Amino acid sequence: MKKAYFHAGLAIALSGLVAGCGQTPDMDESVTDADASPVQSTLIRPAAGQGERPDVLLIMVDDLNTMIAPMGDSQAITPNMTELASRGMIFTNAHTIAPQCNAIRTAALFGRRPSSSGVYNNGQDWRQMPEFENYASLPRYFRDSGYMSFGAGKIFHAHTFFPGGHPGFNDVNAWDDFWPALDWQLPDEIKPAAVNQLQFNWGPVVSNYEATIDGMTSNYVVQRMGETNALNQSRFIGAGIYRPHAPWYNPQEFFDLYPLESVQTPPYLENDLDDIDPAHHSTERMKPIMEAGAWEEAVQAYLSSVSVADAAVGRLLDALDESGRADNTIIIMMGDHGYQLGEKNQREKETLWEVALQVPLIIVAPGVTSPGSRSDVPVSSMDLYPTLVELAGLEAPNHLEGGDSLMPLLENPDMEWDRAVLSTWGQNNHSVRGPRYRYTRYADGAEELYDHENDTNEWTNLADDPALEAVKQRLSTYFPAVNVEPWRAPNTPQQPAPSLAPE
Repeated sequence: MKKAYFHAGLAIALSGLVAGCGQTPDMDESVTDADASPVQSTLIRPAAGQGERPDVLLIMVDDLNTMIAPMGDSQAITPNMTELASRGMIFTNAHTIAPQCNAIRTAALFGRRPSSSGVYNNGQDWRQMPEFENYASLPRYFRDSGYMSFGAGKIFHAHTFFPGGHPGFNDVNAWDDFWPALDWQLPDEIKPAAVNQLQFNWGPVVSNYEATIDGMTSNYVVQRMGETNALNQSRFIGAGIYRPHAPWYNPQEFFDLYPLESVQTPPYLENDLDDIDPAHHSTERMKPIMEAGAWEEAVQAYLSSVSVADAAVGRLLDALDESGRADNTIIIMMGDHGYQLGEKNQREKETLWEVALQVPLIIVAPGVTSPGSRSDVPVSSMDLYPTLVELAGLEAPNHLEGGDSLMPLLENPDMEWDRAVLSTWGQNNHSVRGPRYRYTRYADGAEELYDHENDTNEWTNLADDPALEAVKQRLSTYFPAVNVEPWRAPNTPQQPAPSLAPE
């Protein structure tokens, strides 16, 4: 696969990788600050199982909105995601269950809605919760079903912003091997020497791709794939790509892909918030950046990070193509949630607006999907678990809720399915997306309704239009009947509502 933008001088041949987990390629320590792993990974411990089931390659991309070429974006340089979409089906109306990393990953990987589990934000560790004691996570379920499982990077929640974020909330019982380690999901960031605390910031760094988090993550997965290609055992492979999560410190050539003078900012309406209850304007965290004249720079940095992620996807596809197992490998690439870059003066996620909720979802299932197919049916990140188990020929566990297998759509892209999907951000704050409308109702009763057939930017709130009362009533039937309190560890004080809490 040709990656036209990727400088050949940065590539490392598989044979040149350092043997063993937790070790980094050589780099110039004077200009980088990357540390592959404080903890050495375990050796692979193959589980007993059958080799006739298809392999699974799950690619989870952090903070990826729909600014990728196969979703129609005109700026993003993502040839590898385009190639991936050409092999299977892309879902143009896919949405996250929750617009923050931990909430969506816990929900999708366990098949339990936030409104049922109480995991609404990033501070709630599922490993401490009785709710999850008898539930197998998605990778654990495949391992327990006889699959060899290995993974790297951000699959469950983790981050590099603050001390203590790198280990994250990994399921250590889900993997035969994991990089950097079973109990440590992310290595350190490369950052300028003058930067002590990672925040929402960006800039080029003097480094090569191998020293980035996603360069190291993809190197590990490629290496492990090569070591296990000849084994007669089905594999569950998890690749957690960290970009475009901030901070956007990337090698210079990824910034060079997007000359600043050609960068286009998202569509913007000055009075966009006038028809929204002031309590739900969010924190307008992008507005200071816009007013400082740095809007284009921020968008450039985000796009450079999207291309960093795309390069990792390309490495994975190349390794799969060379493995001899591509024709028996299910590939799913999904973003965990969307990302705002100035729409409604907001940045990041943590809102119930479309741009924070819509995600890319691509599924390649040999013998099931048709190359280059697409579906406009609303689908959810909650569909991940039931879809994968059916594609693999496994029986779905009884605890799954809030999602359906997408097998009917994969087999028949033109199938009509009267369906809407749920997103939740904090207790009793819900948004439902159907084929045409998005209806949002907050815990305080405030409402928003948008007609995506005529208003893709969600600039006009139609919630007070009496002619659309039936639309609201129909979509409200998708709101969950159960809305548990946010979980907190015993003997800890009540936490504030998450709606204004940045990641």
